[in-house]
Amino acid sequence: MSSPPFDAEKYKALMSGLECSEVNFSAMGDHPDCRWDSEYHAVNIQKNSKLSYSKLRNLLVVSEYGLSKEMNENGVGVPIYRMNEIHNMLCDVNPSKYVDIERKQIEKYRLRDGDVLFNRTNSDQFVGRTGIFYSNDLNSRVFASYLVRFVPDKDKLLSEYLTAFLSSKYGQQEIHRRARPSINQTNVNPEEVKEIEIPLLSKHLQEKIAYCFRLANKLIIVSEKQYSLTQNILSHELALDNWQPSKEKISVRSVAEVEQAGRWDAEYYQPKYDEIKNLLRGFRRAQFSIDTENYTPKPDWEYVYLELGNILASGIISPDERQLGKELPTRARRLIHEGQVIMSSIEGSLESCALVTAEYDGAICSNGFFVMNSDDINPETLFVLMKSPVMQAQMKQLCSGSILAAVNVADMEDLYLPTVTFACQSKIKNLVTEMYACHHSSITLLNAAKRAVEIAIEEDENAALTYLSSQTDMFTDEEYSTDVSQPYLKVAESEVGDHANTDKGIETDERT
Repeated sequence: MSSPPFDAEKYKALMSGLECSEVNFSAMGDHPDCRWDSEYHAVNIQKNSKLSYSKLRNLLVVSEYGLSKEMNENGVGVPIYRMNEIHNMLCDVNPSKYVDIERKQIEKYRLRDGDVLFNRTNSDQFVGRTGIFYSNDLNSRVFASYLVRFVPDKDKLLSEYLTAFLSSKYGQQEIHRRARPSINQTNVNPEEVKEIEIPLLSKHLQEKIAYCFRLANKLIIVSEKQYSLTQNILSHELALDNWQPSKEKISVRSVAEVEQAGRWDAEYYQPKYDEIKNLLRGFRRAQFSIDTENYTPKPDWEYVYLELGNILASGIISPDERQLGKELPTRARRLIHEGQVIMSSIEGSLESCALVTAEYDGAICSNGFFVMNSDDINPETLFVLMKSPVMQAQMKQLCSGSILAAVNVADMEDLYLPTVTFACQSKIKNLVTEMYACHHSSITLLNAAKRAVEIAIEEDENAALTYLSSQTDMFTDEEYSTDVSQPYLKVAESEVGDHANTDKGIETDERT
């Protein structure tokens, strides 16, 4: 029985609407890593015939893995960036961990201004996350081994444009088609990433994109200084300006006292915890409540879902894409609203604390957060309080459990939350409002830069420039000074003195 003749129209109709592509068998072996998987070949990458393209490897002067060594949280050594410390295309200002290494290794792995960090290993959702590092006149910082440093040839490719392209939908398509999923994580080979063809945009457009990044970084620095100022004002209010916790390690307790507390671990009775409570008892105790009601997401509704990793060190929320309720994990059980404060209950991430602003009203967070309300303290001050050293220490004391230590809801009743004067609360509220406004403006600039790259690919460079101007004309570099005394910030006056959070020991930035 003979086969029917090939029907081109029927074949085209069958293929229409499918996420697939036709690849010649002879071309399958041309890939350097012999990619035969359908995920690699199914994605059709949009390119603009008006633009010139070049492989990324031809535009880089440095491509290298980071450092693999044990880290610490005690401030020993130099700060080290990990894969969860890249948000919104920028490296966080202050990494939370340190690594103790020799000077030779510091020089080898030290980040320079404008270095691009690429996340080569993570969950499928986060692999390929890219951020640019700005030195911001801080001391040396290095980077961990699951990050890759890209340094472009700045005569052809600016770091900011590279970051924006790899973060755009077209860059992400290129990255994810090259990703290799495994059981618990997804990996992408940097050598394959260097095979990505990137459009060579004009230097003028690249510089406009770079301007957005640099101004966004400046706004982040202002935001960080505003947060530092709130902590200084709070410390002054609580008479903790020069307070240092006791280093005494010995505490003698009666059996009756231990049985009443229900805690037999020595860490719970460290003298510094008694000192903190004695200091705070000089202030009236504020009332607060914890929202423990479970919420079941509606399967076909979209939600912003927040986990511990979505909270920056400064308390800013950095969400991921919206997800359908049916796709959320079972721990997504807390519906949150504007004006609440979310606070991690897990020992290793107690600093993950944030104020829920208007854009996250109706979002869902993990049940690893406490959702807090108070009638005695405004939300902005409650947020700053819960991130303060004295409240963090109390939370640390309350942690219990052998495998994953955490604070129980019942134990939160022992938390001594001091009432702060209305005048102090008003100052903190103004500063926190400015802090969030600066961060929001920063995100606006970064999103505009990324979208401009996409428009250049979809249309042309002129359309991208027009869009970028429409989104950024309201911002001027002179207006957003990192000096927190600038009038646009409307900073509340305080009696604390100089609150600037400066970091001495500035190093030169020249690449050697």
